[in-house]
Amino acid sequence: NCKVVLNGIFQSVHLVDLEASEVSVTRPIAGPAHISLCRNSIFRAACHQFRMHDSTGFTCHIHVGAGPIIEGCKDIIFFGDYYRLFPENECTSEASENKFREVKDFNWLRTMIKSPNFEVRESSEKASYEQHESAAPDSKKAAHCIDGQINDAANDFNTTMQIDDSSDEDEL
Repeated sequence: NCKVVLNGIFQSVHLVDLEASEVSVTRPIAGPAHISLCRNSIFRAACHQFRMHDSTGFTCHIHVGAGPIIEGCKDIIFFGDYYRLFPENECTSEASENKFREVKDFNWLRTMIKSPNFEVRESSEKASYEQHESAAPDSKKAAHCIDGQINDAANDFNTTMQIDDSSDEDEL
């Protein structure tokens, strides 16, 4: 039950057994994001691949290079507004197409009927940013975090854990 801001460059991010938490990755993940056994939480990130297993009540604000994959999940919501929440990113994947709408549910085999386990929501740029303005650090503060400088971005959260790392694989 916390808010986490991950600063730095990560090869992958693994979230396991989160409940009522928010995780924001301020820089694009070089590879996949894996989420398992999470409940009633929010994830914000840009990544090449997104996989979620056995999770419920999860909201994803993502930019993804390949369609997200879910398995054993319910009540999952996808937004494609990651770059509106963290506009300071100069990521190469920003230029790529965001495939957040191309969700594949491995527990739903009917091709002609949409899975009831997730929904994809469109949001206007202004409404999306205003809704999450208090959760995301502002551009100047986030830019300082990315550069590894200590600043007031952590004060934007009640309980915040900041991790700044460049290792190959990181697990929360």
